[in-house]
Amino acid sequence: MHPLIFVSNAPFFSAYDLGGQQVKVANGKCVLSTGSLAGSIVTMNQARLNLARRLHLSIHEQLQITSTNQANGLGVADGKGSLAEGKDADIVVIGTDGEVDVTICRGTIAYERNDSLT
Repeated sequence: MHPLIFVSNAPFFSAYDLGGQQVKVANGKCVLSTGSLAGSIVTMNQARLNLARRLHLSIHEQLQITSTNQANGLGVADGKGSLAEGKDADIVVIGTDGEVDVTICRGTIAYERNDSLT
């Protein structure tokens, strides 16, 4: 089992407040008004793809690193981190291009890529 876990703080907004400092997301970066870097914009899926390419990880290893390990580390593996009867039914469907096609949260579709069904 890989002991790695992924964490993403990728923002969903083009600007936000971070501890009293204004952060702007533009040109692939999160920056303060001074121009200093303020965080990452790498999503969980981008991080998974980057690591998979560099370390030649199997899809099973990628799933372990992006879900199972986090659930175990956070103490929520009874409801998250894998699919089994009685768990939350949180699922991410990855397309053949490696991108997220569908996200299901507690059994309800929360995100669907526009071209995922074509």
